[in-house]
Amino acid sequence: MQMKEWSIVRQVAGILKKMVNSLTINVADLLIRGKPVAVGFGSNEYFITNPLSPEALSALIYKHCASDVREAPLVQELLTYLGSLIRSTPALFDGIQRVRTYFFVIAMREEISRLKGCDEEEAVEHLMQLSPYEMKMLLNTVLSARDQTNSSADVALGLSTSYRWRNIQVQGGADAEAKNVLKMSTSGVALPSHLAVSVQSAGFSAGNFCKVDLTRDGVSIPLSAIFGRGLNVVVIDPLDGAIIESASFDTHISREESYEFVKMIEWVDPGVTVIVVAKDDCAENLTTPARAACESLGSGKIRDVRYRDSWCLIGEKGAEIGSVPEAHSQSNLGATALITRNIDLLLRRKKMLASYPANSQMRLLTSGAAANMMMPSNGRWLRRRKNDGALNRVPPEFYPKVWKVLSKCHGIVIGREFLPRDPTISEKTPEEFNFALQVESYLDVIRDPAERQLAVECLMVVSRIADRNPEIQIHSGPLDLMKIIRDAVSQFWIKWVGTQNPTHLAAFATNAETRTQSPRPSEAGSANGSASNLAGPDLSFEKNERFARRLFFDLEQEGKEGTMAYLAKSSVRISFDVSWLGEMGAGHEDEADDGLGDVRGRMPKTSTVE
Repeated sequence: MQMKEWSIVRQVAGILKKMVNSLTINVADLLIRGKPVAVGFGSNEYFITNPLSPEALSALIYKHCASDVREAPLVQELLTYLGSLIRSTPALFDGIQRVRTYFFVIAMREEISRLKGCDEEEAVEHLMQLSPYEMKMLLNTVLSARDQTNSSADVALGLSTSYRWRNIQVQGGADAEAKNVLKMSTSGVALPSHLAVSVQSAGFSAGNFCKVDLTRDGVSIPLSAIFGRGLNVVVIDPLDGAIIESASFDTHISREESYEFVKMIEWVDPGVTVIVVAKDDCAENLTTPARAACESLGSGKIRDVRYRDSWCLIGEKGAEIGSVPEAHSQSNLGATALITRNIDLLLRRKKMLASYPANSQMRLLTSGAAANMMMPSNGRWLRRRKNDGALNRVPPEFYPKVWKVLSKCHGIVIGREFLPRDPTISEKTPEEFNFALQVESYLDVIRDPAERQLAVECLMVVSRIADRNPEIQIHSGPLDLMKIIRDAVSQFWIKWVGTQNPTHLAAFATNAETRTQSPRPSEAGSANGSASNLAGPDLSFEKNERFARRLFFDLEQEGKEGTMAYLAKSSVRISFDVSWLGEMGAGHEDEADDGLGDVRGRMPKTSTVE
């Protein structure tokens, strides 16, 4: 355990067929709350709908999770954490029909792949190497990604969580081409240019408080009430000033807290700003490795901190010792002085982009901050769709609405897969669980989680248009979801290219890796970072379909430029028979610009699919 080789630990546990003691209790908690559990994948997937004895549960997991010797122990860990999370925060599971462990692993793998910029195989190895604490935190991050899309001003900037897993190289130099890359934006989102930080510490005898003030472009950033006894840590993104992580470690009471503090600092990558402020006492169980971790942030006084001293630091991972703002005051000398630091975020972004050779700009844009800078929502909605798609999360009343859509057409087509109207609707009711299972399995044929979630949104759009316009019929024949999505992406791409600065597009096209052929259909559906290249000077949709999809998948749902607006126009144009409306129907696509409206002109308010 001291070597922290968790992949080996899981491998040995798999060979010895070890079992987590609390597994049956946590699985029972999931079942009691109406979340059937599935282990394995494909034809080997097995659904658990009733509580089982420890022996039977262990045998099932080891039988159906045998593709990797580490898989069964990993599945046990996930079920244990999921049971804990559903007890404490049941809202995290809203919209998830079943707890399918394989898809939870996929979601976690996608999150690591996104943040580390690695391929699937490498992401799995990173996943297996995570400590139990890191595993639980990653699982919680995946489940809460939907809420983070809209709830936090910091997450809204979109660059924040990337650097918990990725390295940041901030180097000197700048060139005009890098500035052109930096200026390019698909949505006009203004990234902040300045961050002001001020902190102060007071030990138990000096007032017992911890003060952290953050101001971004003159606007104060609210902090959660996380400050407690010991070391209080706030991790700041050095490119957009967003709060990546905040935590409190009671290093007065436990050496284990010092260990967790060290782990957190190890997660932080070079160049990231880290604020550390002591409150009450931080020294009683502050271990030597924990003090060394503070020195890795540039601290030159941490070795002098004693019982109930006041101490604070505005550090940076990888900074030289003594080179960052820091204050220390002995316990009998009162609180520390207020220390401040002003950070030029714009200059840092320019330096990061300029640190790469000119001919590698587009390669840079396939991952990390630069990719997020040119995304419509800075990667927030793409991340949400990937997570929700991997977890098979759907909006309320989704399956009954699919049943009603299916009853109005001959069937639904996804690629070569066909869900027929008959005998499906004659044998199953809208609220029937077996119908939900059938639709969920049908959507599983879409390999890319983000596109799978777009298919869910498309079905919601078709359902709402049909409900609000009962006199308009769906065309005879099957409803082709992929055709609607591709048409919507195409319309978005044409509009996007027309709104970009030609000089900036030319600069990107010059540095792009020119592809000699259009992507295959299976590739076109992917929104992975490896697909985010322009096809040189050719800006046609056919040559840039993968890049266009990546941009489209990061659009917000609502509004005139949201995915629902584009899907509504394409749905009405492709799947609804409006020929009888005559001239009044000629412009119906533009009127149904949020997927919820009456195509004859009655426009209700927009509504985000949750």
